[in-house]
Amino acid sequence: SQMTNAETINGLTAKMDELALQIAEKSTVENNSPFAELEQVLIEKGDAIKNQKTQGNIANVTIKAVGPVLTTNVTAGAGGNVVAMTQSTGELYATADNRLFAESIMNSMRVDLDTITYIDEVNGEGGAGMTSEGGTKSQGDVDYVERTVALQNVTHFIKVSTKMLRQPSYIVDAVRSKLLRKLQLKKQEQLLSGDGTAPDIKGIKEWATAYDGTDFNGSVVEPNLNDLIRVCVALISKEGDDFVPNFVIVSHKRMADMDLKKATDGHYVLPPFSSLDNRVVAGVRVIASNEFTDAELLVGDFTKANYVYNSDIQLSINLDGNDFTKNLRTILAEQAIALYVSNNETGAFVLVDDIDTALTDLATA
Repeated sequence: SQMTNAETINGLTAKMDELALQIAEKSTVENNSPFAELEQVLIEKGDAIKNQKTQGNIANVTIKAVGPVLTTNVTAGAGGNVVAMTQSTGELYATADNRLFAESIMNSMRVDLDTITYIDEVNGEGGAGMTSEGGTKSQGDVDYVERTVALQNVTHFIKVSTKMLRQPSYIVDAVRSKLLRKLQLKKQEQLLSGDGTAPDIKGIKEWATAYDGTDFNGSVVEPNLNDLIRVCVALISKEGDDFVPNFVIVSHKRMADMDLKKATDGHYVLPPFSSLDNRVVAGVRVIASNEFTDAELLVGDFTKANYVYNSDIQLSINLDGNDFTKNLRTILAEQAIALYVSNNETGAFVLVDDIDTALTDLATA
């Protein structure tokens, strides 16, 4: 504490005098006593202290108590860091991202140019027929149409200071990994949901056939999501025996709805055409994705989806604009991609865009 007025100083000096006399009267003073040094100071400097007080030269008296040494005793440096008080675990925890899966369930092909061409067969004239003895044989022909698809660039860049690049390697690695991850997530979004208007590619939702359950409407007792998936499988198989649905994509909520379905007595409902964990329905594996709304469901034979790219993801570091004068570096990741489904195979995919309405229509009256 601080005492600055004359009355306080007088009282303090009196106490010091009294303490000095008590110490002087002690028969012995232990060498390790905290009073030993104070005794010598008061005896040797007592008169000088009184003179300074009398002359009004003592303006402040500060008494500081001795305490234990704690981490709070360490004062931060100019940068605001107390380095000695912390230890890095070497771990950096990134924000949560969606799961990547789209590329893994599609055909993939690397190409050299930015536009690809493929050929669809279309219905020709004539065809096979039965012929009587001596009759004219049946003739037919085949027509083809050439189709093209342009690859589009998916890109992502960040600017990093040269000082940041000198940080521990795990931090620099985390920055690079996040850059690549964001590009891959954008690519997945395009493969699933791209609307086909450049620079977007045409995603699988746009290639798919719109759901039409007319043949099954009004025929299912208390229909649920498993029933709707089974109907979609039937619709795809009807389009051609070559189509074998292998995946269905729904939102995470809809997948939970499938698991939580119960009968009125409380027991869980599991159709005979579903696996024990309800992750395979009518031979089709269920995938949950945040790319799908709670209203959407897509069933398809994904061997008919063709993902093309012109190279692996290209990663480069360079100067851009005024990077040099600002000690920055631009890190760029990019890749050219496209997705196509033959016009003859779009029936291998069925997209339900309103699950609740579809279930209502399936229900018996």
